[in-house]
Amino acid sequence: MSPCDPSKIIGTVLLIISFSFFSAKTASAQVFEEQPAQKKCLIYSNLLYDLSGLTPNIGTQLYLGRGLAVNGRLDFASLGRDKEIFYWRMFAMELTVRKYFDRPDGDGLFRYYKGHHVGVYGQIYCYDLEMGFKGYVSHGPGEKRMKTPNLGVGIEYGYTRPLTDKLFMDFSFGLGYAWGKYRRYVPDGEDFVWSALRDQNVFGPTRFEVSLYYLFGL
Repeated sequence: MSPCDPSKIIGTVLLIISFSFFSAKTASAQVFEEQPAQKKCLIYSNLLYDLSGLTPNIGTQLYLGRGLAVNGRLDFASLGRDKEIFYWRMFAMELTVRKYFDRPDGDGLFRYYKGHHVGVYGQIYCYDLEMGFKGYVSHGPGEKRMKTPNLGVGIEYGYTRPLTDKLFMDFSFGLGYAWGKYRRYVPDGEDFVWSALRDQNVFGPTRFEVSLYYLFGL
């Protein structure tokens, strides 16, 4: 099985992130003229993925002002044991633009990150998941196994609760649409029996997050 090759994905997502960030900055040109205290950045990790022990992840969130924030996360896993026919390989990137509704108050830096928020997000990912009896791998045209990613878009709702002046817990979930192509396979000795290329079209919950955030100033 080929490991995930994220080179093309990284270029595409960096272009999307750059365009989205430029658009957000242009739409709120006066935001960055506000007080320097509002220019705050978070780093975070989704604890649901961490506790599973299978998918390490790291993300960052930048406050733009007026309740707006841009959020990006990278998930990467490359586990595999040929003798046990176990594969858990994944590469995913996600970009979210959020709107917080609670008005900032108080003196702590946490005042910009609390309460209810909604947002829109985009996802790009490839995978190879198999537990010894049946596997699924993202697949593009021809033999570009795990090189052509699947995509997703959706809307999210969440709630952020400060724990200290620097630490936050965020609870969020998203509904959206994911699409792409994949193949199903079954191990047969040292070989694999492949199914036909199939379309993936999923509408429903595509995001769950219980994340720990850490705040630092720029």
